[in-house]
Amino acid sequence: MPLTIYKSSAGSGKTYTLVLEYLVLVLRNTDNVKNTLAVTFTNKATEEMKGRIVKALVSLADGNDLDLANMIHQRLAIDEKEIQKRAAIVLSNLLHNYTRFSVMTIDSFFNSVVSSISKELQIPLNFELELKQDAVQQAILDQLFLSIENDVELKKILTEFSFAKMDDDAGWNIQKN
Repeated sequence: MPLTIYKSSAGSGKTYTLVLEYLVLVLRNTDNVKNTLAVTFTNKATEEMKGRIVKALVSLADGNDLDLANMIHQRLAIDEKEIQKRAAIVLSNLLHNYTRFSVMTIDSFFNSVVSSISKELQIPLNFELELKQDAVQQAILDQLFLSIENDVELKKILTEFSFAKMDDDAGWNIQKN
């Protein structure tokens, strides 16, 4: 499958377009449900997208959304009855295997990837993934300052840096620098 990128502003119908793309993928082959991933940026967007997908599948399975069925027909060249049949199968697959319904945030996706290869990366199983830059920087600084006593070279560098900051009338506290 080729990579398709949609770029648009807020309120322009991105979620509708992404739901349509998801439906095309899973209705092309009803087994695709377990192999299709949709990635969003927020938990709210994830829940909205899941809800819209399920609602669209219900409407298609019941034959109630002719506009959506027509768009899918144009993309897949299957008739309305086949769309209804496939939508019912996909809906059943989703509801019976809801944990395989992969719509998640990019953070959750990244975390699951790291978890699945943690052994190869030699990361402890109980690792915590921090995606907030400020928190990561603070943790690194904390570790740096804790290791000053045991590292003569580091102590020398930070002392010289601190004196240089004082000479520039920037204060001695180097932590924010």
